[in-house]
Amino acid sequence: MAAEATAVAGSGAVGGCLAKDGLQQSKCPDTTPKRRRASSLSRDAERRAYQWCREYLGGAWRRVQPEELRVYPVSGGLSNLLFRCSLPDHLPSVGEEPREVLLRLYGAILQGVDSLVLESVMFAILAERSLGPQLYGVFPEGRLEQYIPSRPLKTQELREPVLSAAIATKMAQFHGMEMPFTKEPHWLFGTMERYLKQIQDLPPTGLPEMNLLEMYSLKDEMGNLRYALASHFFWGLWSILQASMSTIEFGYLDYAQSRFQFYFQQKGQLTSVHSSS
Repeated sequence: MAAEATAVAGSGAVGGCLAKDGLQQSKCPDTTPKRRRASSLSRDAERRAYQWCREYLGGAWRRVQPEELRVYPVSGGLSNLLFRCSLPDHLPSVGEEPREVLLRLYGAILQGVDSLVLESVMFAILAERSLGPQLYGVFPEGRLEQYIPSRPLKTQELREPVLSAAIATKMAQFHGMEMPFTKEPHWLFGTMERYLKQIQDLPPTGLPEMNLLEMYSLKDEMGNLRYALASHFFWGLWSILQASMSTIEFGYLDYAQSRFQFYFQQKGQLTSVHSSS
């Protein structure tokens, strides 16, 4: 995972499930926990989606009228807003342009120049090497990707050895790739320090985010953080920050509290092991 997460191996769903909206309702496999998101694009966002599809996809996309473009929300992402954009059935293709694409609009937590550059470069390389969806367009607010119908794995499916082995094999491929990024391990702890500073800089409004910051003494914990505990700590900070800025309806603070509880539980186990050895 670089620059928050890639669509292939990280936080956002590549295809996901169609959510209900005012235009069309589509059945989606049951997922746990339930995630609800914005039901539609704003009028301005719809206009920009039309422009992006027209500009980057060409072919029949240049002939579609704004009111004919089909835009459906896609569930599954907790950082970015995802939408499926489709051509109307009556409009024939001109060449090999895709009939439908995924529009990914970056969440506020990813709106940094360094993060966006890393995210775009990594996604393009994965697409070029057939390890991820095709990339059709990149712009400051997001990108257009190949739409792959899919659904999140259920908890019981993650326990299946065949699926776990397939995931591990794919992750090994990712980690074994030569990528044009720094080889120094700065990203993880640098990102956590940035998240912590952003949380500390939130305006004093008595929000629960600040209660978690003080309850768990996160600044002190950060100063003594071990690498083995970094995963729970990272996602806990990420969730607190998302709760303060994301428009996606999800229990970010509950998730943050859960991750920090596991963090301290694992920390206690590691401390007892070192003490007894």
